[in-house]
Amino acid sequence: MGIVNRLLESRWFLHLLFWSVLVSLFGFVLGNNPDVTYKESFTGVILQAMAYAVMVYLNLLVLIPRYLQARKFTEYLSLLIISLLLTVPLHAAADRLAHNINYPNVEYPYSYWETLLRSSINMLVMLALTTALKFSRKWFKDQQEKQDLEREKLQAELKYLKAQINPHFLFNTLNNLYALTLKKSDDAPEMVLKLSEIMRYMLHDSNERVVTLTAEINYLQNYIGLQQIRQLDRTDIRFTLNQEPNGQLIAPLLLIPFIENSFKHGADGLQPSWIHIDVKLEGTRLEFKVSNSKPVKPHNTVSHGIGLENVRSRLELLYPGKHKLTIDDAADYYLTELKLDLS
Repeated sequence: MGIVNRLLESRWFLHLLFWSVLVSLFGFVLGNNPDVTYKESFTGVILQAMAYAVMVYLNLLVLIPRYLQARKFTEYLSLLIISLLLTVPLHAAADRLAHNINYPNVEYPYSYWETLLRSSINMLVMLALTTALKFSRKWFKDQQEKQDLEREKLQAELKYLKAQINPHFLFNTLNNLYALTLKKSDDAPEMVLKLSEIMRYMLHDSNERVVTLTAEINYLQNYIGLQQIRQLDRTDIRFTLNQEPNGQLIAPLLLIPFIENSFKHGADGLQPSWIHIDVKLEGTRLEFKVSNSKPVKPHNTVSHGIGLENVRSRLELLYPGKHKLTIDDAADYYLTELKLDLS
């Protein structure tokens, strides 16, 4: 397969293949006529192909790159017409020569002007065909390069976004653990265990392009469990899941910024508040809602953190046309709703 791929990427091999197919096709088609032998048909086709090649390569290697692609349209058309005036008689002579070789005692059936007209039509058709092939190949090559660049950009941006998410989450969690250790809380060991499971997920599973939705939800539940230990009874935390996942896949660390944002800006642990998280599954359709109350005394910062900006970017990169993100920033609550097609 490696040799085949290299040959298909070789410009000269493709050109050789084109002329071989052209000569073989017309040679066998014409030779299938009971009045014409294969020797006669291939002699004529080869001689005419040589005349075609002069015009075709003059157009492909000189006129198109130097004039047409440089947007020198007047010069291109002028030189193309001049080239045709020189090569059409060559093609006509090749056609007449093939006839004289194969039928030396038979008069050539066409007049000079009829021969030029036939040769002109054939030459224009060949020019149109080879020019179209050249630009089609260039278009496909440009599209492939564009896709490769977009893929490389996607990978680079995802690595950057993950690098931002992980330290941000870890920083907040360690702050929570530090607060419990200061209080010598009995919940600290449980928090360390949940943090260990979370870090295992972040260090291993999150490096994959996609993870199971089950693993992602377990990760969310561990995070919520950490927050419940910290919030105690001051925050009404509810997590609902209408059904267990059944093999669905999702990009890792995609949902956590919404929950992290709710705890960061909706519950300060000092005053009563609520955070409700609702996950609904219907086949490959995921509906994810996170809502939270707003503190009576608002936080000093108005920023919702880097997490939400990162998740917006990831959604655009990973699920273009397959997601809908709605944010309702009301006076007394904040709601984010994500509808996602995981297919």
